[in-house]
Amino acid sequence: GKNVIVLEKMPIVGGNTLRAEGGMNAAGTLQQLEHGITNDSAQIMSLDAQKSGHYLNNPELPLT
Repeated sequence: GKNVIVLEKMPIVGGNTLRAEGGMNAAGTLQQLEHGITNDSAQIMSLDAQKSGHYLNNPELPLT
């Protein structure tokens, strides 16, 4: 029985959430190997994630 109005900040329905969904990080993938990227690892990916999170992430969480 309520009237609700939803406002979007972005010019598309779904806003920023629509653009943020579906991303996944991985290391040592077939796609990387196909592009000649052989110097990546779960450890490097973890360090990259910590850096991009301004070192506020919990490095004790498992990588899998």
